[in-house]
Parts: sequence; C-alpha cells; structure tokens
Amino acid sequence: MAAHNPRKAAAVAVVWLLVGIAGLIGAVALAVGGVPDRLAEQRAIESAPACPAAPREPADCLWEQEFAISGIRLYEGRGSEITATLTDRAGGEWATEFKTNEPLLDDLDDGDPVKGTIWRGEVVEIAALGDVQDTGAAPAGSAESYAATVLFAGPAGLLMIVAGGWRLRRRAEPATPKGLAGLLWFTGIMAGATFPIGIVAATAEWPIPLIGAVWALTAVAVGGITAVAVRKSGDVSAALGGTGAPAP
Repeated sequence: MAAHNPRKAAAVAVVWLLVGIAGLIGAVALAVGGVPDRLAEQRAIESAPACPAAPREPADCLWEQEFAISGIRLYEGRGSEITATLTDRAGGEWATEFKTNEPLLDDLDDGDPVKGTIWRGEVVEIAALGDVQDTGAAPAGSAESYAATVLFAGPAGLLMIVAGGWRLRRRAEPATPKGLAGLLWFTGIMAGATFPIGIVAATAEWPIPLIGAVWALTAVAVGGITAVAVRKSGDVSAALGGTGAPAP
C-alpha cells in the first residue's frame, strides 16, 4: 500500500477549492447581474408597441420589414456559427446570428424573402413559410439559460469548496472521514448528472420554475445514490491523494 502523502492531498484539495470558487463566483455574478438584466429585456420586448414609422435610430418599439436572406451558414459541428445576411430593399445588409438551425433557417435558401422584426436596432425575429425563428439578438430564453447555469454551477461550486476545505484541514490524515466521503460522492455525481441537464435546459429554454424542479429532483435522486455508495464504500480518499485506508 502506498504511503500517505500530505502534500499531494493538499494539492488536490487546493484544486478543488479553486475550481469551486471559480464556479461559485461565476454563478453569483450571473445571478446578480445576468438573470435580472435578461428578464428586464424579455419584459421590455414583450411590452414593446409597434413603431409608427420606420425608426432611424435604435428604438424600444417593434418594426417589421421585408428582407432577402442570403449567405446562410448552418451548424456544422463544434466551433461553427449559424449566420445569415438579411438585405433590405435599400440594399442595406444586416448580419444576423442564430442559436439553432431550426425551425426555419434550415428550410430557407439564398434569395428567399423573409419578414424581419427589428427592435433596438437589431433584427430579433424572422418569419417565412408560415413559421418564425428568433435570432441571436432576441432576449427570449436568455434568462432561462443563465438561470440554468446558476442553478447547476453554483451549488456544485459550493460543495467543491466545502469538500476541498475539509480535506485541506485534514490533509495529514491517511483516510478520508466517512462524512467527507459522502460529500465527495454527492459532489461528483451531482456535477456529472447536472451538466448535461444544464445544457438541455439552456438549449431548450426551459422555464425557470421547471429548471428548479428538475434540479431538486436530481438532488434527491443523487442523495439516495450517495447514501448507498457511501454505505458500501465509506472511503474515497484515493481520489484526494489518500491511501484508501478504511475510514474510522
């Protein structure tokens, strides 16, 4: 059996601390600034009136205008962008980004006519073929995406801080206490389970209450798995630089 190395245990614990602090700070920043700002934008566009005439400057009203779409680039894999160019009747070009290919963009060809909705100087929606699609400039779904990130990154970061701090204080002990083992199991499984859920929630623009409900159900399920795992193997100190010796 390998000898316990307090320095290795401390180094791994510090990594956990740093990752946890970064995740928690990012989550708090989004919760304080990002989510409220995006919710305010959503309320603003939902209550925006129709413009009485074509706005010459960015305005808090909605104006519909005919465009011809061209230069369509669909998602082709990691790192690719979804973009298109909208050309108005005066020849002006509007570079536009999209979040997904569907439900409309992938059915369009270069030169097809579309109706664009302009808000605050940007095209936020296009309509054609009886369907509509938000552009990347539309605030719809942004708050939900931020909330998903906050809810999944924040608690995971806090758990990592607690686990890392606990192990750092007890770095000289060759075995991990059973309570810390349980926390580590919970943190690891919870992070692994919620990461793909967070991606789905952000992509599908789940409503904020649904995100909270799914997270709570996941936490309950992971808690049960953790209890079983710790009962069968009360020590995971090898993951933190320990020896794997049985916990007292």
